[in-house]
Order: sequence, then C-alpha cells, then structure tokens
Amino acid sequence: MQKRNLQIEGLRAIAMLCVVLFHFCCRFQSIYMNNHGGLPYPFTLLGNFGVGIFFLISGYFFEQKKGGLQFFSSRVKKILPLYWVALIIIFIVTQLYQLPGRTASFPNFLLNFFCLGGFPHIEYVDGAHWFLKTMLVIIVFYSLVQKISEKRRFIAFVSTVLLITTIGIVGNNIGQPSLRSTIQLVNNSSGFGSSYLIVAIIGSTLSIIQRAKCKASIVMLLICFIAHKISFGLTMTIAMAIACLMFFLCINNKMHFLEFSGFQVLAKPSYAIYLIHQNIGYIIMLILINRFEYGLWMGFIAAAVMICLGIIFHKLVENKSLTSLGGR
Repeated sequence: MQKRNLQIEGLRAIAMLCVVLFHFCCRFQSIYMNNHGGLPYPFTLLGNFGVGIFFLISGYFFEQKKGGLQFFSSRVKKILPLYWVALIIIFIVTQLYQLPGRTASFPNFLLNFFCLGGFPHIEYVDGAHWFLKTMLVIIVFYSLVQKISEKRRFIAFVSTVLLITTIGIVGNNIGQPSLRSTIQLVNNSSGFGSSYLIVAIIGSTLSIIQRAKCKASIVMLLICFIAHKISFGLTMTIAMAIACLMFFLCINNKMHFLEFSGFQVLAKPSYAIYLIHQNIGYIIMLILINRFEYGLWMGFIAAAVMICLGIIFHKLVENKSLTSLGGR
C-alpha cells in the first residue's frame, strides 16, 4: 500500500480552509450585506483557489488509477452516501431556521439527491454542492480515459481541453440568449462544471511529468494553462499557477510545514466539512448578527463551529460509511 504524502494532505486542509473562510468572510457579506464588512480582494479569490486545489489533487491521483467500472464505483461510494446524509441534515436545518433566498422546496430537495441542483428551475439545498456534479463529471471522464493506452490518453486529454475551451468561447459569444445559457451549462458550475476538467487534467499532467518527464507533457501543461486563462481569466490562472507550484513542491516533498499535525487533523474530514459548512454556517452568522453588532469575527466563529461539526460528521458518518461500503 502506497504511503500517503502528508504534504499533499496538508495542502488539502489548506484548500478546505480557503473555501470555508471565503464563504464566511466574503460570500456571506456579498449575499446578505451588499458586499460590506467582508475581506477585501484578493481574499475573494480564496474560494476558487481552494476548489481548484481539490480538483488538482483529484486529477493527479486519478491519472494513476486503472479506470473502468471498479474505479467509478469506488469513487461514487466515497462521495455520494455522505453527500446524501449532509443533504438531509442541511434541508432539515434550513427548514427549521429559514435562510433567506437559500431554503429549497421539498421537490427540489428530492432532485438534489440526483445532483440536479443548479440546473434551470432547480434550487440547491446548499450552493456549495455544485462541486459534486463537477466531481461526478470528472470521475466519469477518468473512468473512461484511464482504460485506454497512455499514448491515446494523452490525445484524449488534449482533445478534451480544446473541446471544453471551444464550448466556452462559443457559449460566451453566441447571440441568442436561450441557446447561450444552454451551451454555458456544459462548462459553468451551475451546470456540469466541465471547465474544471482542465484543472484535473493539469493535475494529471503533473503526475505524468513526475513519472516520465517527457517533453510532450510540458506542451500539454502549457495548453492547459492557455485554456484555463480563456475559461477562467488571467487572475484565476495566476492563482492556479501558484496552486500548481505549491502542489508540485508537495509531490517532491519540499513543503515540510504542511506535515504539521494540525493540518493533518483537518485533512481527513475536509470533504465532510466542505459538504456541511455553508448554509448552516450562514444561519449561525445571521443569529449572531441579530444579537450583536456585526464584526468580521462572526465569520471566524462560524468557521470554527462548522469545522468542529464537520469533524464530528466525519467521525460519526463518513468513517462508518466508508468502512461498510468499502469506499476507502
């Protein structure tokens, strides 16, 4: 059994903290406070930066798997059961404590079980769960592409990046609004979020470079970054380059501070924390605002509470589901 890279695990914890702090110190203020009182730019990039790291890590490890039905089954067992439990908990809490603009109806709650939240006329139970749809798209992609030869896989990676980029360009420039929004569902996070496949393929390319060090992989990495710039813009591409540098240093064991035990404690429940933190944390912040004068400290309180609840959720639900379903 391959030994876990503690530095990559530490980076996973950093990614989770970035997302949580973004939601409670930037996104909440955007939704409920007209952008007042939150952390300023560039902290507003923390959410995309953290999510990008998650997909980067997934692409790196998925490239080392065999793919096929067994790969698909093991990944789905790992992510969906915990998602369903989180969905039920969040739906109940948001029904008891109505969250303005973010309380889903019962029919939409049922549709969210099939990861259909975000599609036209279907509300999310929790907006952070767009991640699940995109991860499922990535899992399906790797289930198929990892079954072919390495040479053909390289062609598949490049072709996919070019196709996603082309869809994005066409979707942004087509004149008819209804057709434009339909095409954009392919790439946007409100739809399938396929543009994040570019990020996963960057992670896979780093895996190939580490293993084979071939020049073609460098070319593929360059193509991916050009595509990322077209899809996400220059600022997010610079952030992704920083994330890639950090990740590359991790896989070469150069980021020793990430082995700190505190990061390791947060790494294991990072998925559980991500699933459950956002809307319940927003409710905590609204309760605090009703009782005290607003301060940014409320975001840090909500983050601390939801991280603790996420750790409990991980120990009571995620560990047991992984053990019983064999999804480790």
